[in-house]
Amino acid sequence: DTSAPSPAPAPTTAPAPSQPGTTDGAGTTPVDPGAGGSDRDKRKAAAQLLLSQGVELLAQLDYQGALDRFVAAYELFPSPKILLNIGSTLRDMGRLADAANTYQLFIEAPDTAPERVAEVKELLNRLDDELYLVAIKATPPGTEVSIDGGPWINLGDRKLVTRLGATMHLVRARK
Repeated sequence: DTSAPSPAPAPTTAPAPSQPGTTDGAGTTPVDPGAGGSDRDKRKAAAQLLLSQGVELLAQLDYQGALDRFVAAYELFPSPKILLNIGSTLRDMGRLADAANTYQLFIEAPDTAPERVAEVKELLNRLDDELYLVAIKATPPGTEVSIDGGPWINLGDRKLVTRLGATMHLVRARK
């Protein structure tokens, strides 16, 4: 499944929940999501709350619940730092291909902290030793593909590069 969002050397578990005035796993200071401020500030605060909830769920070994919170946080406030939480959780769940793809997103994000890139690349290289790197190019341009029943991805005129585990996969295409 390639639908999930992958590394700086990501910790095996996310950082401990933060207290007011401290930083959370995304390196930001939690604030009340209902507080005044811009729409961006409100989305960031809501994402921080979801991150804190995700970290608490990780402590309870509720990986799916934590992943759901991290993905929701990323959808509200797409920060590369959140991708590390997502990638680490996917890795802990044994979803290595999804973790590696998420770590690749982290590396490619324009606002990724450069000091974490080398560390994440090393982690990604270790995961790639266990995975297959697959490139999909389709004609005519604008063809959409779906892998293993995941979301349809419009290729336009580009090539999709993704990682898959060593099992049988279903790739569907449509115009």
